[in-house]
Order: sequence, then C-alpha cells, then structure tokens
Amino acid sequence: MPPPLPPITSLVRHRPPFLFLSHLVEVAPPTLTARFAPSATTRPALLDGLGQASAALLRLTPAYAKLPTPVFAGMEDLVFAPGRGGVDPATVLVTVTLAAARRRYGVVHAVAYVPVGDSGGGAGGRRSGRLHGGKGAPAAAAEVRKVEVARGKLLFSFLD
Repeated sequence: MPPPLPPITSLVRHRPPFLFLSHLVEVAPPTLTARFAPSATTRPALLDGLGQASAALLRLTPAYAKLPTPVFAGMEDLVFAPGRGGVDPATVLVTVTLAAARRRYGVVHAVAYVPVGDSGGGAGGRRSGRLHGGKGAPAAAAEVRKVEVARGKLLFSFLD
C-alpha cells in the first residue's frame, strides 16, 4: 500500500478562500495530479489552481525540496477551452509535469481536465485512490478520456 499523500496545505501557503485545490490524487514524480476545490469557479481561480498544483509538485521534487517557496513567475501558451464555463469545478483535475528543472527555476506543463467515461471506479474517474491512466492502472482505464478545460506552461522561481 502506498504511503498516504500529504495534505495540499502542507505544500502551498494558500488557504481558503484562496486555496483552489481540495486534495492530491496521485504523486508520481515528475508528475502530480490534484482535484480542484469547489470554489475554483472562474478563469483566474483556475489559473491560480494550476499554479498551486505546480508549486506543490516542486515542493515534492527532491532537487527543490530544500529551496525556499516556489513563486509563480510567468506563463506561456495558456489556452482555455471554449464553452467549458459550465463545468462543475469539483469534477476538474489538474495534472502537472516538471518539464525543466534548473537550479533557481522550474518549468511545469499543466493541464486541467474533466475525466469522462468512468468505468465504474467512482466519481471523477478514480478507483482505489488512484487516477485512471496512471502507473499500474487497470485495463478499463482506456475507457476514460480527458476533456481539457485549460492548459499551459508555467514558470517558477524561488524566494530567498
């Protein structure tokens, strides 16, 4: 049995009402998946949630574990899917992957999406606490697809 995942509040400094992630779903470095909080209802909240997930991933990356707090420094290629405004934020997951790890900054690719076509594993495409499609996922995970809500590349630096 894998060790329990840390609470999101142990990895980022944000607190409600400015914490836009409810909990981690899976951590498999260099990738992290988290669930959005029900309060993440606007594009700015969605963007901040992408940043919070990225900061949590950097805090869990050994190369950055002892560095100061990661700070959102910029974004590139940010795209919001048209017509997704009515999506229930509690169904949205974000997956972030470390794309470049440098000494004083990191580049993270982020995708927010809604898993659809759940094969009976429960709400949001989960089974036994693991996201379908992850390592060791059951064969039925192929039935789960992702409807993207937003994607982009986020740049981070570290406070001294």
